[in-house]
Amino acid sequence: MADRVLREGGLHREYLAVVSGRLADGTGTIEAPIGKDPRHPTKRRVTDGGDHAVTHYEVKQTSEGMSLVRVWLETGRTHQIRVHFAHIGHPLAGDTLYGGARGLLRRQALHAASLRFVHPLLEKELAVEAPVPADMRRLLQAEFA
Repeated sequence: MADRVLREGGLHREYLAVVSGRLADGTGTIEAPIGKDPRHPTKRRVTDGGDHAVTHYEVKQTSEGMSLVRVWLETGRTHQIRVHFAHIGHPLAGDTLYGGARGLLRRQALHAASLRFVHPLLEKELAVEAPVPADMRRLLQAEFA
């Protein structure tokens, strides 16, 4: 049943991400097809022959060199958020695979913040939220406080 909810677009996922640089617009949509990178076994890239992928974002805060963004997906491709932000010149902080600089965080600055869906048996919307992990909280405090 869970796979049906996902296939039918009934799963709403929201993320928090810290990206390099300041995004020009306060909100936006990145629509670019994603496929495998033929030169790297696990990496993905924007490519004409790739699968349709749509990422929406809203800038929550900016600093001199970074932006904190709320991100939600219309599609769910492997590494979608990482690939899309790198594609527009704003790789995730700490994401060395896609061009982000290593800094306070030893991983990509991406957090799955919430998940909402209508339970197929209960026919009731369920919402789950996850607290921001300590390492990302430290980054947010250092960069945006």
